[in-house]
Amino acid sequence: MLSTQKEESSSDNRAERVVNLAKPQEPPELPKKILVAIDGSENSMRALETSKLLAKVYKSELEMLSVLQTPVSVIGNPSMNGVFWDEYFAKGKAETEKWLDQLVKSAEEEGIEACAKIVEESPSVVGSIVDTAQAEDADLIVIGTRGLGGFRRLVLGSVSSGVAGHAHCDVLVVR
Repeated sequence: MLSTQKEESSSDNRAERVVNLAKPQEPPELPKKILVAIDGSENSMRALETSKLLAKVYKSELEMLSVLQTPVSVIGNPSMNGVFWDEYFAKGKAETEKWLDQLVKSAEEEGIEACAKIVEESPSVVGSIVDTAQAEDADLIVIGTRGLGGFRRLVLGSVSSGVAGHAHCDVLVVR
């Protein structure tokens, strides 16, 4: 008789857990601010289009982020003197600003509240994206991925993987 009561008790607990799982949960909060990381690659541009669609549907603010990183080949390379690098970096930054301005203007023409930001000479692209999302109080980060397998995925997908692993908010990775 005792074992039957335990079995019934155990069954009741399992049934209660299933019922609790089946109860409607509070709907997730819609993102008020979406941060999209873009670098001009085909995958990041798909991420931008996805983030624009989400911003329209949810009436969210959209912030576009581009991270300018010093290439490893420049660090400690005596043939890359400061003047050359400074000019090269300034030109890249000016081109990125112009490109981002065009993207913001295009988003605004579609009725999206948009802005852009550049993080310069970052030691870590992942850190820059995660830190910016936190500082700007983003509710969602949208980022592209290469979608490759094996070793190439480890190298080329490391930014999206790192952001997904370290972000304070939800991350949408777009293929």
